[in-house]
Amino acid sequence: MDGIINELATVIQNYLAEHQFGIPDWFAKVVVYIFISIIIFLASKIGKKAFQYFQTLKKIQEIHPFYSKSEIQQKRKHYIPLRIRNMPASNEDYEQSKRVSDFDKDALSWFINTEFHDQGEDRFYMILADAGMGKTTLLINLYLQYSKRIKRKYDIVLLPVGHRLAIEKIRKIKELNRQSKTILLLDAFDEDKEAINNWEKRFDELIEIVEDFREVIFSSRTQFFENEYAEPYKLKIRKPGSEKEYYDLKKCM
Repeated sequence: MDGIINELATVIQNYLAEHQFGIPDWFAKVVVYIFISIIIFLASKIGKKAFQYFQTLKKIQEIHPFYSKSEIQQKRKHYIPLRIRNMPASNEDYEQSKRVSDFDKDALSWFINTEFHDQGEDRFYMILADAGMGKTTLLINLYLQYSKRIKRKYDIVLLPVGHRLAIEKIRKIKELNRQSKTILLLDAFDEDKEAINNWEKRFDELIEIVEDFREVIFSSRTQFFENEYAEPYKLKIRKPGSEKEYYDLKKCM
């Protein structure tokens, strides 16, 4: 490396000397160092952008059977940052909602930087909102944003619960023994035919199938349940190292 720097410094000095402008050897080396540093910085930036671009294309192809390319592009382009709470903003009955911890967070940032970064203690979530409020948009952007990370720790999979191939794909992940390294996003629980017939039975079936995944996030219309407190909450999944503590299904609205 030193040899290259010396050669380049000599080239610069010779070029400037031909134009009647001399500079000391140390200054020429500083110029070379700065030039090389800029090139390395730009190359790393371009390389990172290229990785993220091709990674995004790959992930779009992976969910293409479930979501069209135009739908994905539209939801990426028109995504408006969403905030999530543990209860509806209009709900003033705090005592009734004490069963979950109070929070109000930027959804995308909180999931990626906290929950997917092993800083949270919970593993199962239900995103609840009215129709057209951006549940699918959030999950698609969550999926793509996390996929772009060069140093991400886990795989991430997005599936509409009601699609005929969804359960098959989940079982394939389990056959590869990748469930503990996979974050699972399950969209539109309220559109699943079996859930429409009997949501409690269907939810228990799904939880049994996905209980070993790293993180599981469902989405559903709030109106799908009898009232805002009728959503599934207690899970029959023990926390590691405990005989009495069970995971909760954390509601995000």
